[in-house]
Amino acid sequence: MVVRGYEDGFNDIKELREVTIVYQPDSPWYYGEYALSNDPDAIEAIELFGENKNEIPL
Repeated sequence: MVVRGYEDGFNDIKELREVTIVYQPDSPWYYGEYALSNDPDAIEAIELFGENKNEIPL
């Protein structure tokens, strides 16, 4: 399994994170359809977290 890179490509999954989210159908297209929430009716989900912070050699 992989996750999408920031602008292009893919990254390895580095971590699985438990999150509590709510559906937000009216959010702008550039935000996700879900947002973090502490609402008692929120959905428990697993976030697949991948990151690629390549160091630039000096």
